[in-house]
Parts: sequence; structure tokens; C-alpha cells
Amino acid sequence: NQLAREPNHEAHRYWLGMAHYSAGRWRDAAPYFESLAAEQGSDELIARGYLALIRARSGDRRADTRLGEARQHELGRYTAFRARIAAVRGDTAAAVALMSQALRFGINGFPWLHASAHADLAPLLGVDAFARVMSPP
Repeated sequence: NQLAREPNHEAHRYWLGMAHYSAGRWRDAAPYFESLAAEQGSDELIARGYLALIRARSGDRRADTRLGEARQHELGRYTAFRARIAAVRGDTAAAVALMSQALRFGINGFPWLHASAHADLAPLLGVDAFARVMSPP
């Protein structure tokens, strides 16, 4: 209802896109993230990241090109999206290496990553190397 009243409201579009993505309705999520990515706002990388994940889920082998470039302060989040894309593709070794690198850069919002990236990182559950990377020192 809120989105119907304010169709351009950034937060409402983000949460609706996330609801679709989390429910596995990736194609339904895409238009919301496309509109957010086009605005080049403060969370543009998040929108581009989810678009890249949606492409990876549809079999696009070059999905990570959708991420574009990262700004210096976004390297952790950017690399975490690359890890998620690798995990979705089934490339466990790359996903573990990229997540390790992302953690070294620092991931803004890391405490919520287990929830927002759960479905993407599910193929890594039970992988010892991933458990070591994600475990506190």
C-alpha cells in the first residue's frame, strides 16, 4: 500500500525487492533493484549486487559484470557480493577466497549478512574452509 501511495519511495522499493528476492521470486525482485541502481543513490552497490545475483541465478556466467566498479569504501561489500555470486554459481573455492578477502576489507552491515545472504551462501554451509573464514579469530 505504501508503495502504491509513493511509488518512488526508495526504502519501500528496496524492501519490496528484498521480499521478492528472499522468497525466491528473483525475476519479480529485478525491477525494484533496476530502478534503485539507476538512481545511483547511497545504496546503488546493493541494488547492483542483487541484480548480479539475479543474473547468476538465471545462469548468466558473466553476472558479476553487473556489479560495475567499487569505490574504495565499498570494497568489503563489493567483494562479499562477488563471493555470493560465486557461491550461487557453485564455485566454492572462489566464494570462500572472496569472502575471506571481503572480511579483510571490512563489510558494512556484516552482522546482518547471515540473514540477507542466507540463500546465496547456503551452498557453503558445511564447507570447512568457509566455516573457518566466518569464525571469529
